[in-house]
Amino acid sequence: MMQLDRIIKLTLVFSLLVCFSSCYENETIVVEENEEANLRFDDDLTNLMKSVTSHDASYDDFIDDSHCFSINYPYKIQVGNEIRNIENEEDLEHLNNYDVEIEIIFPISISLINFEKHSISSEDELESVKQMCNDGMFYEEHINCADFIFPLTLAIYNTNSRRFNQVVLSSNKETFTFLDSLDQDSVFKVVYPANILMYEQEYFSIEDNFSLNTHFKIAHSTCANPE
Repeated sequence: MMQLDRIIKLTLVFSLLVCFSSCYENETIVVEENEEANLRFDDDLTNLMKSVTSHDASYDDFIDDSHCFSINYPYKIQVGNEIRNIENEEDLEHLNNYDVEIEIIFPISISLINFEKHSISSEDELESVKQMCNDGMFYEEHINCADFIFPLTLAIYNTNSRRFNQVVLSSNKETFTFLDSLDQDSVFKVVYPANILMYEQEYFSIEDNFSLNTHFKIAHSTCANPE
């Protein structure tokens, strides 16, 4: 009986050792710090991914005269002698070909390219924001002819805390915010395949960093803001 108990205990110890070894091995495969597929906050591909997922603020440039921000719906403008409510992009499309002066009625709320929102109460405040944009004080990179097709899955590892996590992102804002929050202790990798859309009509299933970097560099060279 004692011999049987000893065999059972040895079997349990061996099983636990195998389990711990497997868990550690899986973790190092996923988050190997020097692995080629890993990305950090300041890598070129990370910056390209931020540019692809940043807020597209260009659609109302003929209203606010700035690529650094867009005006949040709803708001009011004066077109000639008429006051108009702007509640969606369709309202803007009707105004795009107007050959009359358009004035913004304050207060308004704006979204910067990094998705930050700010309240603007006067024309002077708006001009001050535009000047800050012109002086390069805001994040202003946006690639408007490439998009991720969500969801997008990323694996992240913190080299300081030794913690591993996997995140599933469902929007440009979520993705940009995640990438923008990375620090020098963070290592992440894209869980492939990742699907992208180029020029609003070409779909690609991407299998590695090199291919993703190539596609986004092409997009950056043809349709990135600021021009």
